[in-house]
Amino acid sequence: MVSSNLWFGGWVNLKMTLSKDPKKAEEWKKGQSERMKGNTYKLGKSLSEETKKKISESHKGMVSIMKGKTFEEIYGFERAKEIKEKLSESHKGEISYNKGKTYEEYFGEEKAEEIKNKMRGREVIKETRKKMSEAKQGYVPWMKGKHHTEEAKKKLSKAHLGKKLSDETKEKISEGHKGVPWDVKYGKEKADEMRENTSRIQKYRVRTEKERENIGKAGKGRIVSEETRKKISEASKGEKHPNWQGGLSFEPYTLDFNEAFKEKIRERDNHCCVICNKPQEESKYKLSVHHIDYNKKNSFPQNCVTLCRNCHIKTNYNREAWTPFFQKLLNEREGYQYTEDQKIILDFTKENLIS
Repeated sequence: MVSSNLWFGGWVNLKMTLSKDPKKAEEWKKGQSERMKGNTYKLGKSLSEETKKKISESHKGMVSIMKGKTFEEIYGFERAKEIKEKLSESHKGEISYNKGKTYEEYFGEEKAEEIKNKMRGREVIKETRKKMSEAKQGYVPWMKGKHHTEEAKKKLSKAHLGKKLSDETKEKISEGHKGVPWDVKYGKEKADEMRENTSRIQKYRVRTEKERENIGKAGKGRIVSEETRKKISEASKGEKHPNWQGGLSFEPYTLDFNEAFKEKIRERDNHCCVICNKPQEESKYKLSVHHIDYNKKNSFPQNCVTLCRNCHIKTNYNREAWTPFFQKLLNEREGYQYTEDQKIILDFTKENLIS
């Protein structure tokens, strides 16, 4: 054991010397290359279990110079970056030994359960977190400022298909995010960027019936304080709202957009929503009449359709898609004509206008 420790100590000193002196390192590599020439007796051979055991025994009690340290701590940022790049290059094209395998497939049921039990409830102490944070200071993540290619995105998406988080994991994620504002967690600049991205995504997103049902269930019995209501209201007023259209909703309707006109549009559409076909009898409220081009002044039959409340809400998002959708629908059903740039062609020779 003593001799092996001495040998290991000598090896550590040699490594440290070589890492500091690139010239000596290069000479040593050349020498090693010359010494290894002709030593082909080990090629293609694997170590026996007995030999592996002996090596393992001889290394017991040794402390690796790398233990608890990063490449950056030992070699500095520049050298560490170079080492990582070389490692990355050397592993290109290799397929990981456990790729696509679960713990159960790779280790067996018993060992897999043992590993999972060890990981459950494991907490990183504050001191360890501090060390990890200090080690990362000044380190620039390899993906910063970069974006995944479309091919990489497809691969990532495919890899996650069918995977579902357990209720326990969801709860942990939820707890981890509770009570920590984005400004505190990510910094003001990053938080503002995230809010802007979220707002842009939500603006054109249409929730499914299932999503709305789940949101409804989650909110049942929940009491929101007056203070919270005021905050929510203030946060989404006017220009702050993701669907703000410059105040169009405050514009008045024309006089011809009256109850008689609306009723004739409903009659034309058989008193059913033109999107989901929900009939008036199944609705608690009167079916709405929607302006296809979102212009309240254009109250023509060619520019109005019947919608239920839920579908009417949907049309407030992704407006660019809904206008041609409704025009195509009315063209097929009623023969109404529209130009390529979605303008209405009024034909006074036909009985296409509802008087």
